[in-house]
Amino acid sequence: MTNAIIHIGAGKCGSSALQTVLSQDFKFEGGGNGLVEYAAVRPDGLLLSGEGMLKLAASNPYGYCSSVNAAEIASLSRSKRKVLAKRLSGVCGSSGCVVLSNEGWINESELFKSSDVLQSLKLKCHAVCYVRPPVEWINSAWWQWGAWTGAPFPRWLNGNLMHVRWFEKIEKWQDVKGVEKLTVRLLPKDIVSDFCGVLGVRSPQENRSNVSLPASVLRLYQRHRYLRPDPHSSAIDFVLARYLNGGVNDPTPWVLGPKVIERIIEKTRQSNLRLLTLLDENSKAKIKEDPRWWDPTAFSFRQKEPPMAKKVNPEKLEAIAVQALRAIWELDQENRQLRQKIDAQL
Repeated sequence: MTNAIIHIGAGKCGSSALQTVLSQDFKFEGGGNGLVEYAAVRPDGLLLSGEGMLKLAASNPYGYCSSVNAAEIASLSRSKRKVLAKRLSGVCGSSGCVVLSNEGWINESELFKSSDVLQSLKLKCHAVCYVRPPVEWINSAWWQWGAWTGAPFPRWLNGNLMHVRWFEKIEKWQDVKGVEKLTVRLLPKDIVSDFCGVLGVRSPQENRSNVSLPASVLRLYQRHRYLRPDPHSSAIDFVLARYLNGGVNDPTPWVLGPKVIERIIEKTRQSNLRLLTLLDENSKAKIKEDPRWWDPTAFSFRQKEPPMAKKVNPEKLEAIAVQALRAIWELDQENRQLRQKIDAQL
């Protein structure tokens, strides 16, 4: 059997920041697991690791690699699963541990269970997931997905309250064959260091937290929908975030009013209470003392903005425009230098 740590999500809980670092610093040593290496199951059962991982991460706009969804793995033929199992075992050897990640796996426990994916791949797994207060998740998820669905905010909210009932999603993973341990973590400021602590390895020196786009950019998206045509066309977010965040105080718009906040907390209260049974003692104490999980007044300092399109703040937009112009100039210089190198090699 191959030892594996599978990061199963949740979405909007630091996954891209974690996957970015893991894709670049993919090999770790230390702790009780021997060699620990990040890998990604790709379409058709291919396994990406090492330099191949680094090259693909550098060449795509997201800046990271992650594994495919459960359906793609479950659809693999018996022979392809056998080949994939052998490749997984070869990543770190019998004394090591392979790390896999997909933020959507938290929602796919039933498919993992019915298809017996983990056991067919001969994986002995420690499943790890991160959660955050439901109210904050809803606001973040609106700007990641909801704002680009075309649905009015109230209708979108009704359809997404189920996604922040963390206990109901996570506890099902206890019944997935191949999962020998389940760890639930509260999303910290530095997810990379926290996850490395779970792995029992030293964290890379340079960690990067999740970076949100300036509010002015999100409002521009709403006014010019071809820039963000649907919930899944998010590559532009990652590209712009690399260039448009230095020194601009323009946080993500807060679209939740007091009544909506109260509703979210009441709809998730019982799930949050049951979530306590899945946490270690330290995390249990933290969540009990954190009013963001239990008390609507914890968000009383927030100023609600409309969820739909509004005019962009001219001063903040000017700051964004200056950064964009500088980025274009720098990218043009890099492009010309690369062209000169290519021409010199021809």
